[in-house]
Amino acid sequence: MSYDKEHLADDNTEYLAQVNDDIREVAPEAIHVALREPANLERWILALKDMKRSTESQLAAKKAEAAENRAAYANNKTNWLAYASKAERARSDIIRFKCGVESKLDEATMLRDSEINTLLAAIEQHQHDMNVPGADAFAVDSALYAVLGYLS
Repeated sequence: MSYDKEHLADDNTEYLAQVNDDIREVAPEAIHVALREPANLERWILALKDMKRSTESQLAAKKAEAAENRAAYANNKTNWLAYASKAERARSDIIRFKCGVESKLDEATMLRDSEINTLLAAIEQHQHDMNVPGADAFAVDSALYAVLGYLS
């Protein structure tokens, strides 16, 4: 897999920290841009899907914990209310982060799909241009390579 080695971490834990910073909109501009490079989209999407699953499991764990504590605090309404308040704040923080993950996942998926559509259109144009009588194969190939980013 090709990715921006200058800005994006090789180590998965460090990479996830970079993605986390991007979700929270505190990542350096170089990281923000590198994540959106076509060569990095699949890795970014996989990381975001991983983070989404993690938030969903955190929400499930918090729900189970609340059920357990509700029984434990059955005879102490004051302690239950204090716990419930903290638990709800934690739950809302997780949900807010999950919304950020989903927003970035939508963005990454849209960028990937756009890239794929651009490539498919370029290939289709190339096939058409190659079938034009008297077509200059080098010029037609050069036009395709320019779309692919091989030539400027």
